[in-house]
Amino acid sequence: SQFFIMHADYPLPPNYTIFGKVTDGEAVLDTIAEAETGPNDRPKTPTSIKAIKVEETD
Repeated sequence: SQFFIMHADYPLPPNYTIFGKVTDGEAVLDTIAEAETGPNDRPKTPTSIKAIKVEETD
């Protein structure tokens, strides 16, 4: 499976579910978004998420 972190407002198809938002670490997201890409818009240097914190809110 896959998930997407949207870097800007972008319309999604109705069959996509939005289930969260970035509340900290926007600078890291900016760095990932600015990475040089190659074919199929994939990063030339692989990017990985090493840690993530998910919190339930009201």
